[in-house]
Amino acid sequence: MKYNDIIEYIDGTFDENFNTARQWCKDNNATFDELIEERKEVEIDKTRTVESFEEQIIPAVYDADGNLVEEERTETVPITKEETYTEIELHRFFKINEIPVPVVPEPTLDELKALKREEINKARDETEQGGFEYMGKVFDSDQVSCIRISSAAQAMQMVVMSEETPTITWTCQDNSTINLNPQELMGLVVALAQHSNACHQKATALKAQIDACDSKEVLDKIKWE
Repeated sequence: MKYNDIIEYIDGTFDENFNTARQWCKDNNATFDELIEERKEVEIDKTRTVESFEEQIIPAVYDADGNLVEEERTETVPITKEETYTEIELHRFFKINEIPVPVVPEPTLDELKALKREEINKARDETEQGGFEYMGKVFDSDQVSCIRISSAAQAMQMVVMSEETPTITWTCQDNSTINLNPQELMGLVVALAQHSNACHQKATALKAQIDACDSKEVLDKIKWE
């Protein structure tokens, strides 16, 4: 069985070949389309056994002396006989057609550039929120952590007015802790800002390279590393 095969089917019958063809289409990305214009009626001569009854005359019975023993009579008896008849069969035809694979047009250079910018922006955001180094430790830099750092620095400035050397214990990305005094906490704020700025500066430079690309090959070489 293959594409473009035509399967003949007699309507109203159980045809194993027909059922196999339909299953083959399901398994092989094909349609099973009827060729309506090819339909035809075919006269088929068939025979069948018919049962009926007929009357038979049973002759009179006489003995050896010629005396009547049993009178002539008529009996109805069953009989069978073969008769020929014509049956009309509807022959239908189905063609196995391959479902065409949709052709997806190649993206334009401008579309590829737009995708590359999204790739760079995603990498920038992941890097910016993935943590940064300060005082030999890696600090979290997701949105919640940034708010916590800013709030802690502001609070520390107010505490400085009433205490000589206040400190705050900060949990780092590896779950270790570090004690920070006001100056070190302000340094943490600066390090966070520098980290964020570096990520955006890198992204800006890469996107400038994207805009300058004149081919897909050159564009593919631009990566966030």
